[in-house]
Amino acid sequence: MKITKAASKCAAFLCAAAIMMPVAGAVPATFSVNDTANALAASADSAAGLTGDQYCKVGDTFTFEVTLYDDYKGSYNSSDFTYQWYYSDTQSGTLNWTKISGATSAKYSDTMTSSKNLRHFKVQITNTKTGESHDTDWYPIRTVTCNAVTTKLGAASVVNNSSGTWIKIPVTLSGLYNQKLTGYYFDINLSSGVFEDAVFDDLSGIGSMDNFSASDNQYVVMGYGIAPVTISSNNPLGYFMLKVKNGANADGAKLSISDLKFSATGDGLAGDIEYGVAPVNYTVSLSSSSTNNVPVIRNIDYNTQFHQFRLIWNAVPNAQAYGIAYYSAGKWRVYTQSIAPSTTYWTSPKLTAGRSYKVAVAAKVGGTWDTTGAVKNAITVTVK
Repeated sequence: MKITKAASKCAAFLCAAAIMMPVAGAVPATFSVNDTANALAASADSAAGLTGDQYCKVGDTFTFEVTLYDDYKGSYNSSDFTYQWYYSDTQSGTLNWTKISGATSAKYSDTMTSSKNLRHFKVQITNTKTGESHDTDWYPIRTVTCNAVTTKLGAASVVNNSSGTWIKIPVTLSGLYNQKLTGYYFDINLSSGVFEDAVFDDLSGIGSMDNFSASDNQYVVMGYGIAPVTISSNNPLGYFMLKVKNGANADGAKLSISDLKFSATGDGLAGDIEYGVAPVNYTVSLSSSSTNNVPVIRNIDYNTQFHQFRLIWNAVPNAQAYGIAYYSAGKWRVYTQSIAPSTTYWTSPKLTAGRSYKVAVAAKVGGTWDTTGAVKNAITVTVK
């Protein structure tokens, strides 16, 4: 996933037609792929708007509020409308709604507890003069969560290829609900004068959106899929690949992510989950790293019909062959050592859907296999 230049971060967001900042006071920041569509639909109907899905830390207060637009109210007074809020803790199938006693105003607030995690809300609005009543026919349900995601940047390594020298940094996530993720956003700031290009290699299978450079040292990465994917905390979401400028020293370079957003929606989820996040500060340390000849896995393709997967990696300069190993019964076992140097992919045999396999890709350079580096960069793949 190449991070390319664009004139406006805001324009790219809107063109992606997916992301909207939460209401003021929702901390940490989150985003929803449905909020923009919801707001546009409500505006088109000149009816009402409703606070979006949100993250709320246990012990803090969350608030949902509905706003009736003047064009809809017309000659009616605000006092002509009544409100009734409902909640549901159902996470699949038909939602069972419970009326919230005393929740009869346009705004509903409550204190977050762990038992309210992933609780859904809706509000019924009734015009007492006409009897007209609306709830989810105007807008989808809203969901509150206390799930906070921790973003970890792993040990940096150096990768040399025909295009230059790159710093490879794995990105892993923990704290996801059932390890589910549908969308992500990173706003990355890099040390000035060290890097000249950035690439994000997505391993999750989430479809990419426009990615671009907001300035010489600031990059934006966005990804969004139709259905949630499973992200293991032991398996990278992907890798940041940072190209080092000629003559620059990347050791000690700083990287910070001050704006992150993660969400989950779609199949198997009753509502839209807006995860909590925290900023990330990272220093590149190459004291224990060396230039390595480990293939960088840049993509995983899945064949759901025959339950196979294909690993695709970047070519290693001067590679004489590639090999595949897998972890089984407490030890690493070699599957093949005879992949031609011109071939940068490998397709698994037919396997069992749902089973996970830890696999590593190694390269033979100068007659030597870098098995240590390969095992260090092993990944876990779940068959689909």
